[in-house]
Amino acid sequence: MYLLYIDESGNAYDAGDRHFVLAGLAVFERRTYWMQRDAELIKASHFPTAPPLDFHAQPIKSGHGFWRRVDPTIREKVLIEIGKVITNAPASEAVAYRPRSSTTSTSSG
Repeated sequence: MYLLYIDESGNAYDAGDRHFVLAGLAVFERRTYWMQRDAELIKASHFPTAPPLDFHAQPIKSGHGFWRRVDPTIREKVLIEIGKVITNAPASEAVAYRPRSSTTSTSSG
């Protein structure tokens, strides 16, 4: 069985958003153990006394919440390391989808 995570950034229906990204990651269920272990190793190497952390890119990048106290160079390093965990995970597929413009016709005829 594969576990699927889907997330979006931006709003496809807001003309003010220049970009809309919808991404998904499918990971074979037995591989999640190794990915979690690698994420925990990243946490332990940078923040050994911190409580469990969520590795969400937006708060890390912008320095919100826990990440406010973390030096920006460390935050960037954490993002790179988490990215490597995702991209190096065997049997995973990352996909991106760009929806059609709202002015594009969707009819086939």
